Amino acid sequence: MECRPHVHSHPRRRPAGGGLGRADVDPGWAFAAALVGGSVAAGTHFAKTGSRFAVGLVPLTGLAASLAEDFSAVAIVWVALTHPIVLLILLALFVGVLVWLLPKLVRGLRQLLQAVAGWFGGRSNAAP
Repeated sequence: MECRPHVHSHPRRRPAGGGLGRADVDPGWAFAAALVGGSVAAGTHFAKTGSRFAVGLVPLTGLAASLAEDFSAVAIVWVALTHPIVLLILLALFVGVLVWLLPKLVRGLRQLLQAVAGWFGGRSNAAP
């Protein structure tokens, strides 16, 4: 049996992309959907990165965050299948919180990077 440890293509991911490629959708709507979907995905990844850094400072919080992510993934799929309108409302609330939280996470990361640069002889924020 051939072993391919780093293959990134998964059969369950193909039908969605293939279905979108064959759909009879106005290109403007397809572009808008891609823009919104990409923005939500990027915002989610940035928020997760910032929150992972924040919870990584305290022991065992990474484990709790990982378990919470697993539970929320199952809950989101269940809500999507049983109550799609509720999921859309929750998604709108999530995007609102993300828009509010993302600048704070970026600001905190920038301050952290400036502090680390100060430790290594970079410019310091302290007054002379």
